Amino acid sequence: TQSTGVFEMIKAVLVISFNGSLKLLKFYQLIDHQTQQKLAKETYKILSKREIYMCSFIEGLPMWGEGTKLIYQQFLRHWFAFIVDESESELSILDIIQTFIDALKEVFPKINESDLVFHLEKVHYLLDEIIQGGMVLETQPDLLIQAIRDQKNIENKENPIIEKLKEVKESKLFN
Repeated sequence: TQSTGVFEMIKAVLVISFNGSLKLLKFYQLIDHQTQQKLAKETYKILSKREIYMCSFIEGLPMWGEGTKLIYQQFLRHWFAFIVDESESELSILDIIQTFIDALKEVFPKINESDLVFHLEKVHYLLDEIIQGGMVLETQPDLLIQAIRDQKNIENKENPIIEKLKEVKESKLFN
């Protein structure tokens, strides 16, 4: 893969189901669509051969370019995989993955696979709150969750139907 010449901590984030279905693919490098799909398939091939007891990071991924690591965590029969620069701490990236998963649990309290499919814009929003341009912006779960709550409040205020429902609920009709 071609680098943009700028230091990129995180090159890509993938969420892949155990059956190979790609739920999220976000690149922080300029890579054409065909190459992205090829890299996702190769990543799935690697992950699908891993046993549960194996280490959750892999170094030396020629298809991703020299000096990259694959760091992943399993959740909801999916792999949450980050492709990162070799200088990154594996434990720090695992912590970031866990922060992402915790944020998903906050937004979707009874999270399941359909949330990842039908609410992809929210999943991307959460990821963008954590990472932008391959650089980590936020790692503190409390601050991330507060940002999520603030966004929910903004959405509720901007939605006239929700506002009308609140007015009706507060009216004397239901008291």
